[in-house]
Amino acid sequence: MSPAQFEVLRERGYAMDALVGQVGAEYAFEDILRGIDGRKRVRTTTGGTVVDVTMTREPIPGNHVYLTLDIDLQTVVEQALRTQINIINEEREMEARIAGEDIDLEDIRIPGGAVVVLNVRTGELLAAASYPTFNPITLNQDFAMLNLDPRRPLFNRATHGRFVPGSTFKMITGFAGLRHGVSRRYTTINCVGRYTRWEDHGFVASCWIFPMVGVGHHHLDIVQALECSCNYFFMHVADRLPAEPGSAYQQGNLLAGISREFGLGVSTGIELPEGTGRLATPEWKRDAYSRGLVEHPAWSSADTILTGFGQGFNRFTPLQLASYTATIANGGTLFEQSILSRVMSNDFSERLHAFEPAIRSQIEETEYIEIIRQGMLQASRGPAGTARSIFRDYPILVGSKTGTAQFDTRDVNDGVFLAYAPHNDPEIAIAIVVEKGGSGSAVMDIARMIFDYYFSTESAVAAVPYGELIP
Repeated sequence: MSPAQFEVLRERGYAMDALVGQVGAEYAFEDILRGIDGRKRVRTTTGGTVVDVTMTREPIPGNHVYLTLDIDLQTVVEQALRTQINIINEEREMEARIAGEDIDLEDIRIPGGAVVVLNVRTGELLAAASYPTFNPITLNQDFAMLNLDPRRPLFNRATHGRFVPGSTFKMITGFAGLRHGVSRRYTTINCVGRYTRWEDHGFVASCWIFPMVGVGHHHLDIVQALECSCNYFFMHVADRLPAEPGSAYQQGNLLAGISREFGLGVSTGIELPEGTGRLATPEWKRDAYSRGLVEHPAWSSADTILTGFGQGFNRFTPLQLASYTATIANGGTLFEQSILSRVMSNDFSERLHAFEPAIRSQIEETEYIEIIRQGMLQASRGPAGTARSIFRDYPILVGSKTGTAQFDTRDVNDGVFLAYAPHNDPEIAIAIVVEKGGSGSAVMDIARMIFDYYFSTESAVAAVPYGELIP
């Protein structure tokens, strides 16, 4: 332990040379895992020779912690994340060589990513991978090198990484529009490609399709808008949420409030140390201005619009994004996330703790969530679905949402992908974020690999070539 830790732990009976959990589960469950030190009296001669040892207090071992992690699934998740990142990096390097571009390969390589898999029905953490990672067995000898690595392998992106959600935030905006009457299931909005309502104030934003074809998606309802990930639809909805005339801050608070209901920007309740990301609110922006982080203190309609289609100031962790996905998948139940399955006494004779699902809150408008779920299913199966290339003919119905996130000063966008399955009776939810992944479509193979394993028998996985569909 560090000197600062000793100042605290000495009051709890820790010796100066005691070993303590520093990160992860060892840190979170230190009180459970730690036993009670024994004591002995040692008698020696004046020359230091031990002549007698008497135990005055027998040591008591600590208790045993069992985690909710599925070790086989965890292995698959780590392999899938690493494999897809390597594939993307190799493709980019090959394209650069073919084009004869004289560029620094570090500028185009993916620096890292994370995947989280949750049990939709209970909130249990089934797998969490952060890339790049390290070998815990050789951590001591590798620590100096790992600490200097610019890719930050010691940083747990799954629980502490803060990422722009991109288009995966559109389910929040869509739900807000349904709740506040801006749109209904079959309300259509005409995407003309460029959102120009505030052009006189210097703000114009384009739908992602406009730069490519010069037109928009035309008339779409909410399910179709989620299917093709139309930016314009969700700009329109966000910009027309309830607000006093000339004031957009209410819209910002409204989107933030619904985000909290779905588990974004707040603690997930997991026992591990975690980041809470950043929830964009007018209050946050005023504070950020006072610290020199933004140029203007007031929340504007532009802020609402950018937030509405997934850009702007929001930053969420992959664990929060997985919790958000699970809440949609199960119809509106926000569970406390947990990694603690059970605790057994040191002699295994008594179960001291057993996991029980803990509901944090329940969203009542299940009919609106079902509309959102239909949009996510269409994103996987529909003719314009952004994930149809992978999940159109998949033997299991998958609800999904791709996201392309513009993150700070990165030249290449982050790729975000959320998914759950099976659609009709969800079991697991997946959140994937790959830094400089390019788009959610580029990283959704990771989800397919995970679903391939989870919904297959071990023999089926062994018989199917890596990354291909199960029979």
